[in-house]
Amino acid sequence: MFGFRLPTVFARRSVLGVVSGGSLAVCGPHYVAGGMGGVFSEDGEGDGPVDVNTLKVGGTIQLGGFTVKRMGAAGGEANEGGSPKGEKGAHHRRNAADGTLAGGFVNPWPSARDPVTSFWLMLPKLLAARVFGPKAAAPETSASAPPLRPVDFGRLTRATQTPGAMALTWLGHAAFLLSSAEANVLLDPCLSDRCSPLSFAGPKRVVQPPCSLDELDVDVVVISHNHYDHLDLDVLKKLHAKNNNIVFFVPLGNKSLLTAAGISNIVECDWWDSFSLSKTTVKTGPITITCTPCQHFSSRTAWDRNETLWSSWHLATSSKRFFFGGDTGYRSVFEGETEEGSPTCPAFREVRARFGDTDLSALPIGAYEPRHLFSPIHCNPNDAIDVHLDLGSKKSVAMHWGTFPLGFEGVMEPPIALREAMKKRGLKEDEFLVVDVGETVEA
Repeated sequence: MFGFRLPTVFARRSVLGVVSGGSLAVCGPHYVAGGMGGVFSEDGEGDGPVDVNTLKVGGTIQLGGFTVKRMGAAGGEANEGGSPKGEKGAHHRRNAADGTLAGGFVNPWPSARDPVTSFWLMLPKLLAARVFGPKAAAPETSASAPPLRPVDFGRLTRATQTPGAMALTWLGHAAFLLSSAEANVLLDPCLSDRCSPLSFAGPKRVVQPPCSLDELDVDVVVISHNHYDHLDLDVLKKLHAKNNNIVFFVPLGNKSLLTAAGISNIVECDWWDSFSLSKTTVKTGPITITCTPCQHFSSRTAWDRNETLWSSWHLATSSKRFFFGGDTGYRSVFEGETEEGSPTCPAFREVRARFGDTDLSALPIGAYEPRHLFSPIHCNPNDAIDVHLDLGSKKSVAMHWGTFPLGFEGVMEPPIALREAMKKRGLKEDEFLVVDVGETVEA
């Protein structure tokens, strides 16, 4: 969630927009691989090196330690995203006067409403709660935090050596390591002491990461959006310096930030863009990585509101499907309103329609209070259960809680609320897991 906390509210553009129509797909002639970092046409003539982001459907390229192949619009014909005609999707911001592209992005669903007006009505209460309220002070000072355990690297090694296995390790907040024979994928690795543009201010972590960067074997990094608690540029630079073969996946508009930091091997995706990665040195099956929608926003300064895209991600091997929720809301519930009958985000039902039931999901459950400000952009535990059910997820793991004090609920409140909601709705304990930082679960 965390962008530039106060400036994002005062930014000139609203947090969320609602438009209609349009869809997206990638189409074009077939290309085959040329040298490292470039592709050439089948006739051998070619046009010289081509960036992976201009690769046509069916085309391949050598990138890092992988052969990367661009797939068609994920799941074929789309209801809300892909179209074989290649139009820009409804999430691309347009000029109201003539419908031309305006740059930037919006959430294209009735479930996404702008909380800024509500913010002004709530501002006195927010300031009072932050200064005087016990919940506001507790996250920075309380010792209460999720349990921390060392990562079982032996278990992760076994997962990478066992065909069909998939293991997920929580590194705190929204950071995970997904281990399989196809690839070791690091997701939203915010591992710094603060999630902030400033090293001395901003939300400070209440539990340390369970391991160091040097201990992590990483092939691919996936980023959901540019907020500081998800895109930790210092960590990404260290990862690239350690291994310049790592491939980085980011939503549209975020490539330039990484490139400016000296990072290469970047795949920039629109919603429903899909790429298959196969290791070049080891014969394993491919892993297919698809950029999928979610309901959120982006900003790293006061002046770049929604200029870059946000996303969730779907990762699939030949035997397992994994969904990473990134940062997302599910419905908009403002002051004086009830949740009953409110529109809900259709993106997760669309993911299920395209890919089938999910074997394992990582879903956000925290930073939801005050509800009438954060509901459009953050799930509370009950929302997270709705997403779990929409995905047909066989097993979900709670994230986006217990690491940084981003909401006004207590640090340890989200898992308690999740268990209560699960009991009320008849979910078994092993359907939606709350794990220790450093703990590993398997699909």
